[in-house]
Amino acid sequence: MNETITRNINFRLAKQSDVDRIFEMYQQNPDYDLELGRNTVEDSVALIDDKVYGYGLLKGFAEAVLVLDHSISKVTKARILDGLMKRAIDICRNMNIAELHTFSRDQKFAKLLIDNYDFQQIECTPLKLDLRK
Repeated sequence: MNETITRNINFRLAKQSDVDRIFEMYQQNPDYDLELGRNTVEDSVALIDDKVYGYGLLKGFAEAVLVLDHSISKVTKARILDGLMKRAIDICRNMNIAELHTFSRDQKFAKLLIDNYDFQQIECTPLKLDLRK
């Protein structure tokens, strides 16, 4: 679509009938995971002349944040970490949450999560928007 003027863009909740068009647009630039229906808070489409030209998916986000007392032994820290991670994983599975995220500045800790819990490094730039401002 080659637009020379700004047209009216309307927004509405996505419908099942939009799925084929959403996947058609996704195939143009599949640089991220598109898993419809899981972790979805809301999904919307952008329409120009009643045709879908954009799709937005707002996902719920599960993040594991771990805080440990560094004065205890490594063995005790490992047992606590294992228990907290297994609990977080079980809760996410029971709530039908497809992904569990965690962020670490400590590369040794990140490697431990990758090696022991099958976390995967992702090729992206993490961004956040602080909505409390």
